[in-house]
Amino acid sequence: MKKGRKVDTKARVRKRDRKSTEDCEDVAAAKKAMAESKVRIPYEKVRKELGL
Repeated sequence: MKKGRKVDTKARVRKRDRKSTEDCEDVAAAKKAMAESKVRIPYEKVRKELGL
């Protein structure tokens, strides 16, 4: 094995899978919230307010 290369252990795989599941749930919740509201905020306004 090469030095510095990480090996996928069971714990690491579970953590990655859990994070992926959480990401999917977040996306689903955001889509649901957007479908319930007709209010849309332009991307440029959000960037400006957040200072990005």
